Amino acid sequence: MPLVEELESQGVWLFKWRSYLPLPLLVATLALIPLKADPPREWWVWLCLAISVLGLVIRAATIGYAPKGTSGRNTGQQVAHYVNKTGLYSVVRHPLYVGNFFAFLGVVLYAENPWFALVYAVIFWIYYERIMYAEEAFLSQQHGESYVQWAQETPAFIPRLSGWQKSELPFSVATVIAEEYASICAVIGMYGLLRLVESLFLATDPALDTLWAVLFGAGLVFYLIVRVRKKSGRFKTASRR
Repeated sequence: MPLVEELESQGVWLFKWRSYLPLPLLVATLALIPLKADPPREWWVWLCLAISVLGLVIRAATIGYAPKGTSGRNTGQQVAHYVNKTGLYSVVRHPLYVGNFFAFLGVVLYAENPWFALVYAVIFWIYYERIMYAEEAFLSQQHGESYVQWAQETPAFIPRLSGWQKSELPFSVATVIAEEYASICAVIGMYGLLRLVESLFLATDPALDTLWAVLFGAGLVFYLIVRVRKKSGRFKTASRR
């Protein structure tokens, strides 16, 4: 198989399983926590969380303005009824994956192991480079010159802010909640587990442990409410173009 076709085939396969990438990262981070001599300083914990929240904000800013039929959580196959060219898509071709990088990076940094962070960056690039390759091959075939011209002017992963164009659609909070509730709760859950394991092996602040437990519980309740409403068809999102 030619290398071009092999990369695209790998990307298609990885695209279907991209939602599970956080699991091995979380397991590895949890395994590194007992090896630490002391618990991280609280400012470091909040910095890690802030980095993860930045990733979620990038994803929300992308999805909240996206037309229907684009920027979804589909895993079975690629879906792109439109080529997004405004909002964050005017400064970078894959803003959702930029968001993923920061959301996972915060979790990885929690382990306070620079080598682990470096390994994460390399794995992330190899993994998502193939997904991006497959996505762009699909978009090029589906939208032709319209996509190619936009891709030539817009960087793949490192944003170029000078190219900013305001989104054509209003921001939809309902769409963000409907599409991103799982990601939000996953991040809350990962930090809750990290704090739990840390409290078992290291001397942590009981008051802060309680706070993290409350955040974990709130995230779980939020997940269940949105999940049930979506399954029952009672969660309505704004009509998009």
